[in-house]
Amino acid sequence: MLKGKEGITFLKLNERRRTNLQILNGERGGKKNIDYAKILKPKVPEEAYDKEHLLYGSLDAPHKILFFSDPFCPYCRDISTDIVDVVMKNPKIYGLYYYHLPLVKIHPASEMVSRAMLVFQKRGDIKNVEAL
Repeated sequence: MLKGKEGITFLKLNERRRTNLQILNGERGGKKNIDYAKILKPKVPEEAYDKEHLLYGSLDAPHKILFFSDPFCPYCRDISTDIVDVVMKNPKIYGLYYYHLPLVKIHPASEMVSRAMLVFQKRGDIKNVEAL
């Protein structure tokens, strides 16, 4: 894990993603060195962190991760495994809240798969959510 300024935590997942983290942390050279970690702070309503969307970790975790994903997005699939691993190893520190975001124009079947995942998620059947 990398600690950013003002207590922002970045997960160091692999070297390919490290470049993106450096850009967010303002560590990259260039004409303008903008610290995006200070700029990109979305205001998330508390109701987004509800029990229905909690996939792993704890509701009371001090660090909450909102994950929006399309089941056929290759980047989402790649990074979701890493995020789940970190959360499962630290369930008292992180809470992972999963939101379905099917990109139907790019992946037409993602809407149907997202609906199936939602049914399994509501049943608490996380193994089938992971399988999809």
